[in-house]
Amino acid sequence: MSKREAAIRDLVRGSYEDPSVVARYTTVGLWPSEEILILEYVPDDAYVLDLGCGAGRTTVALAELGIRVHGVDISSTMVSIARRQTELAHVDADYSVMDAMKLGFADNSFEVVLYSYNGIELIPGINGKLRVMQEVWRVLRKGGHLIFSSHSFFALNRFFPSRLYGV
Repeated sequence: MSKREAAIRDLVRGSYEDPSVVARYTTVGLWPSEEILILEYVPDDAYVLDLGCGAGRTTVALAELGIRVHGVDISSTMVSIARRQTELAHVDADYSVMDAMKLGFADNSFEVVLYSYNGIELIPGINGKLRVMQEVWRVLRKGGHLIFSSHSFFALNRFFPSRLYGV
């Protein structure tokens, strides 16, 4: 990893350790588009990796559907909150603090990898994104599915100030 990529990774991790940012991620539930994809592509007996799980928005929702799920995030604060959200919902899910560019799972571990909201865009550089895709490919079982959405918290467009400041 280059110095630039490491600096971006550390900026992202630090941002998601900030209480003012964390507070905006404590809602649980799937978006309608996610629900459609989950119902279509996630078998009832699937083991799902929720990559970049944040505070557990999608992890808890999947667990509430009876899906076996393991959430990972680079932010230990987010993972702690996700664990608490899981307890409050009285469901089961596993969590790990982990970098999506180097997943600590065996090959062929999951039927589905979910990378929701803006996770992929927060990976530094094209090489970082390629490493993530290589890791996803490695941990997916044959015939498995990657479900992801993309719109960056750090995208520099007219919506940037409102995302940054939560207005």
